[in-house]
Amino acid sequence: MALDQVEVMRTLGFSAIPARRTRSRRRVAHRLCLDHPDAVERARRARHLADADRCTRATDQAFATAYYHWFFLIQPFDLPERLIGADPIYYLHKKLGGWVDAASSIFDPRALAEYERCFSDPATIHATCEDYRAAATIDLEHDAADARRARSNARCSCSGARRASCTGCSIRSPTGTASRVT
Repeated sequence: MALDQVEVMRTLGFSAIPARRTRSRRRVAHRLCLDHPDAVERARRARHLADADRCTRATDQAFATAYYHWFFLIQPFDLPERLIGADPIYYLHKKLGGWVDAASSIFDPRALAEYERCFSDPATIHATCEDYRAAATIDLEHDAADARRARSNARCSCSGARRASCTGCSIRSPTGTASRVT
């Protein structure tokens, strides 16, 4: 999806854009910054960028209740699409209301009407589900590859050699976190 955004941006004549993260687009902005840094004008680090691998290992009832939609929307086509499509306005208002208190009072009525119009379209519901399905599949594969690349590029703190050639000393990764080679 990040590549899609870059292609649309360039078609519209933009060379770089700010990577603004919203609740539903954090992972897209994350991939945009990692995979297409030349297309990002500026980005703000998200406090709660979802690390899906960590989240699935640490899921408890409180997390599952608050983030149920992560698990619901990744279900195979067409289960979530049919269930949401039965009453899309109800689902939209419940979701918006769950993220902010009194959602209808913080949105301009024209903006809320546009959300309702768009979310009543089955194609929008399907695209939303596909976005979450990607986060639970290909995005995880890309994140794992990035983590492997970061580990292989880590340098030893005693000699500056690549981690792979160091035998047992303390090393620092490119992000500055210390670990131990065993």
